[in-house]
Amino acid sequence: MTATPTNDLPAASIPRLRVTVVRADASFLYVLPTGKEDGKPVRVAHNRAGKNEAFAGMDRLVWQGAQLNLLDVETLPDGTLLPSYLILEPDYLMEISTLAACYKEYGSHPGNYFLNRLARPTGGAPRLLGNIANLFLDEWIYAGERKPDYAACMRKAFRQYPLELSTCRELDVPEQGKKFFEDCRLHFDHIRHT
Repeated sequence: MTATPTNDLPAASIPRLRVTVVRADASFLYVLPTGKEDGKPVRVAHNRAGKNEAFAGMDRLVWQGAQLNLLDVETLPDGTLLPSYLILEPDYLMEISTLAACYKEYGSHPGNYFLNRLARPTGGAPRLLGNIANLFLDEWIYAGERKPDYAACMRKAFRQYPLELSTCRELDVPEQGKKFFEDCRLHFDHIRHT
């Protein structure tokens, strides 16, 4: 299939553009921007000195149908897109600490990710309380005009940390469990007040 590039995107800089790869060669990627219905591919320069030379081998990494996010995209006069960054399959990104956990002194392997997911969480109740307090802080910061509800936030905490809450041995002791949830409420109120 031969793809003929099109030139009908706006000439202004685009902060982020989601695209699907049609084909690629050493100089350009030919992509379809999400939501563009005419089916005409757009050229993306992926090896320009001073702009995105770090992505020179991108043509060997992509495949037809691969999803890309293009960041800080400049539109050249001929309609070619010139992004500063190309992110391949952005829906599968993970935290760098999760990736770093795959590298151990005895060897590196992606299976370490799954092993870490199955391991008992460390840190106990204090770490869990800190994680829940961070969740509260996020809820208050992004609340806008609405006021977060403590019960709704705790339901979200139970959805976000189900294994940690159900396996924390310190919460099995009734007095410590009661104190933990009182501390959660106290943190919620302090964050609201602040």
